[in-house]
Amino acid sequence: ATDATGNLFASLTFNSGGIGIKKFTPEGVRSDYAPSGGVTIWSAIKVGPGGVLYAARTQRAIFTIAQGAASSIWAQIPGSSLYDFDFDKDGNLWAVGNNTFVHRFTQSKATKSFPFTANLRTARVYKGYLYVGGKVDPVEGAWRFPIVSADSLGPAEKYFDRSALPGYGQNGPCSY
Repeated sequence: ATDATGNLFASLTFNSGGIGIKKFTPEGVRSDYAPSGGVTIWSAIKVGPGGVLYAARTQRAIFTIAQGAASSIWAQIPGSSLYDFDFDKDGNLWAVGNNTFVHRFTQSKATKSFPFTANLRTARVYKGYLYVGGKVDPVEGAWRFPIVSADSLGPAEKYFDRSALPGYGQNGPCSY
């Protein structure tokens, strides 16, 4: 994840265990941003509105992480796991995982779920669309939804079919 001033934040592991989040300045100075706090590996971290660091780790929650502090749950959903997320221009957080829904969280933590059964591993908001990547049986690829408003997604459109490529070996997109 990067912030507005060019700092890079990375969740690092060593011997299959999390060693916390490190901060790298544009000048290359490395520092400890946050301890592991019991979390072994984050599946996604992003800088959100107000410069707050958000994270997911294949659970049913989105976390925030303050400098020098352990993670804390920011918002939860029942029964689904969240693997990745991104923010739209209005600060809404769009989250995906191995679920039957795409989830939207406002900054006031109000949630709304949009039906889409898939095993999704990545999400990216770009030019008014929510792009998602993963597997919608049997297709491994990317789909996009027009973001109509915080309360409305347009219909999913298959954007890229990776499983149709020669040599496809079941390895799908992990990040956009």
